[in-house]
Amino acid sequence: MSARKGLDPRVLRAIQELGRIGGQTRAKNLTAERRREIAKKAAAARWKK
Repeated sequence: MSARKGLDPRVLRAIQELGRIGGQTRAKNLTAERRREIAKKAAAARWKK
């Protein structure tokens, strides 16, 4: 059972919004070089299967 299953829907929406904000902030702070490194690593992981 998911730990979030019993939470109030308002709490779940708040958690989701915080996650979006965190992701946007992280994306702003990444350099182009670091984004490229992350993308290469992700592509390698996808093709490894």
